[in-house]
Amino acid sequence: MFSHIGKKIKVLAWCIFVLIVIAGVVLGAILSNEENEILPFFILSFCGVILGWFNSFLLYSYGELVDCNQKQVQQNAQMIALLSKAAPSPAGAENATQAASTVWFCTACGTRHTDSSLSQCLQCGETRGV
Repeated sequence: MFSHIGKKIKVLAWCIFVLIVIAGVVLGAILSNEENEILPFFILSFCGVILGWFNSFLLYSYGELVDCNQKQVQQNAQMIALLSKAAPSPAGAENATQAASTVWFCTACGTRHTDSSLSQCLQCGETRGV
């Protein structure tokens, strides 16, 4: 009943618009027959269209907001699901920290070394500072 409520609100807005326009045309026809004039028919028909448009405009825009909000909630849920799958586990984070601790840079020349067992820089021979 309440699923896809935004679409249902927009359909309701169209139905109200049609009913108000029909009511304006019928009321205009009734009044024009009583007074034998065509002007009340056009005035009431025009007012019915304007009144129906304004009422359905507000209701339709509310339905559109609800639709957009529902789409945004679904997209957020998908993003959260993707991010939770992509997040590293704590064990993976420890491995990354251990891997980062095996890398060292020479203070003299700035050369990057990945072997933590080296005590001297292979480029310049500088002794590794601990």
